[in-house]
Amino acid sequence: MPRSHRPDRRALRFTARTADRHVLYQEAVQAPERDARFLSRYFEKTTGAPLRYVIGSMWDGGNLAHYSPDQPRVLIDGLPARAPWIDLGDLREKGAILVWTQSDPREVPPAFAVIAPGAELGAPFDLPMRRNDGAVHVGWAILKPR
Repeated sequence: MPRSHRPDRRALRFTARTADRHVLYQEAVQAPERDARFLSRYFEKTTGAPLRYVIGSMWDGGNLAHYSPDQPRVLIDGLPARAPWIDLGDLREKGAILVWTQSDPREVPPAFAVIAPGAELGAPFDLPMRRNDGAVHVGWAILKPR
């Protein structure tokens, strides 16, 4: 087989690792799809529009986007350079959900606040772990459409 038609082994390893993480996340955290549906519905109920954008880490934002029925785009880490396909004007026009687990859930992370000034904090919640008594503390906020 010509080299150009062979699958890239690095891509296959990445895909396998990503699939493993997805399974581990589902096994470790209770019902991520339930929480994604809740945040998507909350956004729609609050704004009257479907959720089109999420601002979050690749992991937090990616999981919300993956499980959301609206299939929003993710502005990774709140950094336009990490998601150059996202038009910041359109994001601000349509609004977004911000989600994070790596810092205080009662404060919008500084990198997100720069992109989404005026985002309104939601009540933090915990995602219980299935494999032990721990929990993941989730902070979130809503950037309402203009």
